[in-house]
Amino acid sequence: MHPGHLDRWIVRVAERDGAVVGFAAVDPEARELEMLFVDPGAIGTGAGGALLRDALAAAREAGLDALLIESDPDAEPFYRSQGAQPAGTRTSWSTGRELPLLRIST
Repeated sequence: MHPGHLDRWIVRVAERDGAVVGFAAVDPEARELEMLFVDPGAIGTGAGGALLRDALAAAREAGLDALLIESDPDAEPFYRSQGAQPAGTRTSWSTGRELPLLRIST
């Protein structure tokens, strides 16, 4: 994340019992889900699904009909279970790994 992203991105936070358990960020300009992270202890609690639904609603409100997701390979099954469809691959700028790209309707 770089300075200025928060000015452009739509960011949401998930809390449970007053503690942050995850966050999501949508870049309306790039039409991408930039980030969706859930604390490992909160995986399987519904926090990720709630964050994704909220991010999709925010994107829809911003006039987008779909978002592109550059997924960690371990997260791809989650996104696919939520309706995302394969859209190719992209090389990660930070690791050089080939990552799955997915597209999901808002």
